[in-house]
Amino acid sequence: MKAICPPRPTCRLCLAAMCALLLVSACGYRFTPDGGELPGGVRAVFVPIFDNDTAEPGLGAWFTDAMRLELSRAGREGGEASDARLVGRILEVRDPTAIYTTDASGQVRRTSARVEAVVELDLMKGDERLRRVRVRGGEDYLVSTSAAGSLSVLEDDANRRLALRRLAERLMREGYERLQTF
Repeated sequence: MKAICPPRPTCRLCLAAMCALLLVSACGYRFTPDGGELPGGVRAVFVPIFDNDTAEPGLGAWFTDAMRLELSRAGREGGEASDARLVGRILEVRDPTAIYTTDASGQVRRTSARVEAVVELDLMKGDERLRRVRVRGGEDYLVSTSAAGSLSVLEDDANRRLALRRLAERLMREGYERLQTF
């Protein structure tokens, strides 16, 4: 007994079917960097080290790195020969809020604090400012609840500095989103 198989389609028929499938499934989407366009048709942005108008050491580098990371994620980071540059200035850093709780013995202890920052971003194309954005925000961090001592002071400072790094990342993400045209 011999099995009967349907005839196999030719290569041309397969190719035509695949082309038709591609045309039918095309939906108009395309792959582009995240978000909208930057003003002035800017495609690549150079970010020099941010100015730091505060007494906090190292903030200029942290905020600059955070903005460069955002631009890199969006495919917009460029070198010194880029279409535009993003000039940043850290205007303010402060610690306005401390949160206190009571422990089991009735002692009042400071358990967390908040650090806040204000940053101004100018997107420049040559000598022309295309857009200015000001972002502000805060980040909470834990403070030591142990008896005062040099170790708790160092731990508190380390927690505060980590909060500042997280704040830099969040503010630069927000700043980049606000620089884009909608």
